Amino acid sequence: GGNKQIFINKEELRHALMRASALFSEKQRGVRFNISQGNLKILAHNSEQDEVEEDLSVDYVGDEIDVSFNAKYVIDYLNIVKAEQVKLTLSDSNSGVLLEGDENGVYVLMPMRI
Repeated sequence: GGNKQIFINKEELRHALMRASALFSEKQRGVRFNISQGNLKILAHNSEQDEVEEDLSVDYVGDEIDVSFNAKYVIDYLNIVKAEQVKLTLSDSNSGVLLEGDENGVYVLMPMRI
């Protein structure tokens, strides 16, 4: 039922999340997605006050969305998708996101609070 669709290059997103994940401890894996028209900003920080900020180009037109996910779950999905581009469909920052990329199915990822 999501009315917001974001299209992004799978490899660019995967590499950005891998770089952000370098900051994480075993318990801390949350990344914030700040999605605005044409841009996805990935933000992450750890308990030592280190921060990562990545800007990626996306195909999105709509209101700004700020949502957080477990980076490991997103990376796991991106590792199995064969498509060059993935689609994220969501309605707001508190609901799950549908991840679609190829004929292997649709994956649901729930947001987290960080």
